[in-house]
Amino acid sequence: MVSGLYTDLTVVHEPKLHDLYEYWDAKRRGRAMPSRADLDPVEIPDLLANLILVDVSGSPPQFRIRLAGTDIVTRYGAELTGKRLDDIDLGSDLAQIKEQYEETALKVVPTYCRHFIETRKRKLLRYERLLMPLSGDGSTVNMLLGGIYPLPPELAAEGAMVAAPDHQESRGSGQGVVLLRAKAG
Repeated sequence: MVSGLYTDLTVVHEPKLHDLYEYWDAKRRGRAMPSRADLDPVEIPDLLANLILVDVSGSPPQFRIRLAGTDIVTRYGAELTGKRLDDIDLGSDLAQIKEQYEETALKVVPTYCRHFIETRKRKLLRYERLLMPLSGDGSTVNMLLGGIYPLPPELAAEGAMVAAPDHQESRGSGQGVVLLRAKAG
């Protein structure tokens, strides 16, 4: 099982994920996380096509895609808006992918991972994703903000993994998920 979180974004390849993190961080204004109401799409037009908003509810948390940007939908090959994460074809790696969503919601921290998966329909997906928590009441995570970008060919080769010197990585079974965790101490 993959587990971990990673908030040092030095290994993130896509510069727009850095931009998204900086936007989220600025909107926190000293809080643990911003609310959805703090976000204004007009302020981040270059990020919208790769943006995802996910509703979080229940215990254990359940995830429903509220909005998936056009580039995400095009790469996946189907509309994702309105779908539960559990109902999306993510092949045998669904549980590992869901773990990133759960860590972001339950630990109230941004998480980053790289995925190398094959769907049940044999579609290969190679991408990196950053998820960050949002809260309507300032304490309970009720939504996730994320950015999803394809990995470039040099990083998308099967088995490609990355680690920073002060971090450890986990890898799921099969082609799996790379989810990075900051080492303690």
